Order: sequence, then C-alpha cells, then structure tokens
Amino acid sequence: MKLRKWSGVGIGVGVLLLWSSCTPVMKPAATAINNGDPYEQLAVYAAVQELLREQYLDADAVGYDALTAGALKGMLGQLDHYSTYDTPEEFAMTMRELSGEQIGIGVVVAKAANEFIRVIAALPDTPAFEAGIRAGDEIFTIDGTNTAELNIDECMKLMRGEAGTEVTVEVYRNNDYDNPASYQLERRQFHRSSVPEHGTRMLTGDIGYIQIESFTEMTGLELDLALHTLQKNAGCAGLILDLRNNPGGMLDAAVEVCSRFIEPGELVVSVEGRTPDVLEKYHTRSKSTFFAGPVVILTNCFSASAAEIVAGSMHDLERAILVGETTFGKGTVQRIFPLPNGGAVRFSIAQYFTPSHRQIHGVGIPPDVELVLSSDEDSRLADQLMLDPNTPWEGGPERIPDPQLDLAVEVLTDRLHPQEPAPE
Repeated sequence: MKLRKWSGVGIGVGVLLLWSSCTPVMKPAATAINNGDPYEQLAVYAAVQELLREQYLDADAVGYDALTAGALKGMLGQLDHYSTYDTPEEFAMTMRELSGEQIGIGVVVAKAANEFIRVIAALPDTPAFEAGIRAGDEIFTIDGTNTAELNIDECMKLMRGEAGTEVTVEVYRNNDYDNPASYQLERRQFHRSSVPEHGTRMLTGDIGYIQIESFTEMTGLELDLALHTLQKNAGCAGLILDLRNNPGGMLDAAVEVCSRFIEPGELVVSVEGRTPDVLEKYHTRSKSTFFAGPVVILTNCFSASAAEIVAGSMHDLERAILVGETTFGKGTVQRIFPLPNGGAVRFSIAQYFTPSHRQIHGVGIPPDVELVLSSDEDSRLADQLMLDPNTPWEGGPERIPDPQLDLAVEVLTDRLHPQEPAPE
C-alpha cells in the first residue's frame, strides 16, 4: 500500500488493528492487569465496550463504529496537540484539501492549547468572508462546542462538513468578550490556490513578489507558473517570497519550493525521531525552473510547519534573508496511515531540524531583520493579503501600509544595489 504524506512519510499500523480482532470480554478479570501486556489492556477496552452496548441509556449511540472511533480519538488526542484519528469521512476530506479542494466556511486559523481559535484570514468568496468574519476574530464556539477545550484538528473538523449543511459559530472581536457575534453559515466547496493569482507581481524597480499561502500537492507547479511570469520581465533581478500567515502543509511541497532556489542535492530538512532508525533527510531536486537571484523571505508569527522548513533551509544555506517576525514554532512530524475501515491515524513521530540542525518546534525561526507588528496590524494586513492589491478593501476607506513588505523591499534593494560608502 502506498502511504500518503502529511509532512512526513508512512508508518505501519501496529497494534491498532488488534482492536478489530480481539474477542469481547463481558466481565473484567479479577486478577490485576499487567500494564505491559497489550492483550490484557485490550481486554479491558472490550469489557467496557460491551458494558456500554448492553446498558448505556441510548442504544443508538453505542454502535461498534461509534465506540471505536471515540476510543481512537481519545487515544490519539491525549498524546499531543497534533495527533488525531480521522473517520473515513474526515480522511476523505483531508485528502481533498491536500489537492486544494475544500468544503467548509473558508477560514485559516491558529490555536494555542486551552485558548479559542484565532482567525488568521477569511478567504475571499467564502461563507466566512461574506458574513463579515475577519482576521483577528476569535471563534469561541462551533455549534455550541467550546473551542478552548479542543485541539485545532477537532475545531477544523467541526467547521468542515458536507456542502449545503449549516454550522453556527460564535465570535469575539477586538477582545470584546461581553458582546459576541453569532453567524449561521452554509458550508460550501471552494478552491484556493497555494500561490494565488494576485500574489505574483513586480514591485518597484527590479524586484518581484510571490505569495505562498499554503503547501499542497500543486504548490511546486503553481510556483513554476509564478516564476515564469516574473522571469518574462528581464528586469526581475531579486525576489520577495511572502510566507506570512502560511500554516504549512505537505513536506514534499516544501522541498519542491526550496528546489526552485537551491542547487540539487542540498539538505533541506532532517526528520529525527526518538530512536536512531527514525531518521530521514530530504534534499533539493533538479528542476527546470530555477531562480538564481537574491531572495528575501517574509515571515510572521503565523508562518508554520512547511513554511518554517522553507525559511529555515533557505536561510541556513544562505539563499535568503528573513524579514519580519519569528515563526510559529510547529516542528513536529505527523505521519498518516490509512486504516482498513477507510479512516486514518495521524500522530507525531519525529521533529524537523534545519540544515544547520536548528530545532524548529517550540522555538520557531527568527528573522535576520525583525519588525514585529501589533495584533491589529497583523489582522488587517492578513485580510489585505487575501485580496488583489488593486481591489478596494472593505475593511476601511483605503488600504493600510505594509511596513514589513516595505522593509523587505529596502533590504533587497540594498542587496541588489549596494551603496558605495560616502567619501570622507
């Protein structure tokens, strides 16, 4: 079976498959349980499962599928913030999203443990954007469920669903916790390119600009098109690569992006687990599309996962100067393995390290030139970055300045055209 990659590669199914083949036990054994024996532990699970099926008040709630799904979600959920079990329906939706197709309300979010989810951006032409949800909003309930009690995957699953179905979210804005707003939204299918059409353009002089919003199966090809567009202009000597608010995605896509700027065979990232046998190294590949000019990468506190791999690798290999803010610090590797029931388990098995062996997780990648914005500036700029720069912004009478982009232009201009020291 070919394994699908989610910032990593496949893994064997192991003991999880034993659950479907163990013999149900109606009564727990009187002797003490051996914690080191997986079969005795499975007997405890089977005993509880059968007790629930016999005696729980609502018989419709204790089917084998529902109980097994709940047990798997509990097992994976207690490990860390990123480990989870996907039901067959949820896994099918995950695979669609990796190709760029999504069904939901159209928000990019971030979440810290025990906090509400924060909207990083509402995608244009989606239910959330049309309803007025904007970057900086905090979604505190989804269909009545408190988001502070869930991990980010659980929150996203609640917002996803079949096209045409409805979901209700309650939102706090500007830290006004006394006056929440409620939105009833109809889910629908939408497509969002990882390199949006409006995110490729020439800036002042000989500087090009490309924005990458996420890392999907199509990112490499979309970046090729963007680079070809800029390279048609003979004056494009330097490039600004904007990874702000990019939540990450596929590891292979990060390697593909680095391969457009770094010579083949260079280390992009190493993946290291708790044992020496869990060690993989990913190197740049030979690509026909290659940009050899100087690069500045824009990052902020919401640049995560695959975005941090690109920033860290390009920086360590001296192919980019980083401008903006320290990145999010999501540097653990989750591997997905499809299960026989059509679902999948995803859990953390390793950490990412940059070519110079810098740890990403919990630390982030600091910029060479730092410019930290206020939360209000971050929110308004996140909305602006989702729209064509020539489109009037609904959030105000005019667009606000982008000081991080201005600084990136200044840094790149100095690199392209170094100033001669003034004579004394």
